[in-house]
Amino acid sequence: MLSRLKIAGKAVSRAGPEVSRAWAAHWAGAPPLDQIEVRPKGFCSDVSPSPIKELKSDAEYQAVVKAAAEDNASSVIQFTAAWCGPCRMIAPVLEQLSRDYGDQATFYKVDIDNDAIAATVGAAGVTGVPTFTFLRGTQRIAQFSGADRNALKNHVVNLIAMG
Repeated sequence: MLSRLKIAGKAVSRAGPEVSRAWAAHWAGAPPLDQIEVRPKGFCSDVSPSPIKELKSDAEYQAVVKAAAEDNASSVIQFTAAWCGPCRMIAPVLEQLSRDYGDQATFYKVDIDNDAIAATVGAAGVTGVPTFTFLRGTQRIAQFSGADRNALKNHVVNLIAMG
């Protein structure tokens, strides 16, 4: 830690806010801190909303499947949980795939801990998370469990190729 530092010709003996500002401006070549826009943590203005839609009830899930059946549309469904580490690890991969292939398939997520969608979770045969289900209309094309990014991408690409 610095014991002595001169700022604007004035000796400073402790690391206070003025020392931090001086070092930040010096090392980063940045404008003074009062000219820097401060944003809340996690805020980024150039990020669009997620194209992944969350299904929150059995009725909502059934409506989505019915609409997909009418159009013979491709759907990717992730069964996930807030407490699941592998789910959080694979989430950015699914997010990127949904941005890359969102015009050719619809991406959904289902929280298995939501009691309002428990019947859907049971009917889908989900025994672990994350579980990914790939549908073409109402037909289940594939399903796998785990946070395998290569398998996820391959299944999405194969689903799109069928289309």
